[in-house]
Amino acid sequence: MSAQATEILARGMFALRHNVELTNPVDHKRARLQVAKDMMDADLRYPWSIAELARRAGSSRRSFNLRFRAAYGMRAIDYLRTRRLEVAREALV
Repeated sequence: MSAQATEILARGMFALRHNVELTNPVDHKRARLQVAKDMMDADLRYPWSIAELARRAGSSRRSFNLRFRAAYGMRAIDYLRTRRLEVAREALV
């Protein structure tokens, strides 16, 4: 199977699994970032690593960090730390 056919198949399977409509590769990459962000939000106690999040988002650690920062204004690890602190602060109030 060619690389292009594999990519099309992977995009379609991802769209079905995560119930998203993908019109171009940019949407696909953004949806994968959102899935990683949603996973962090869903389980803040889990010891997430950038390597694991990047793998689940289908990219290298470097690409994942660059795209996450471009999309959300901070590195993924900083986002995770901020969310954990917000939850802790809410628990204290």
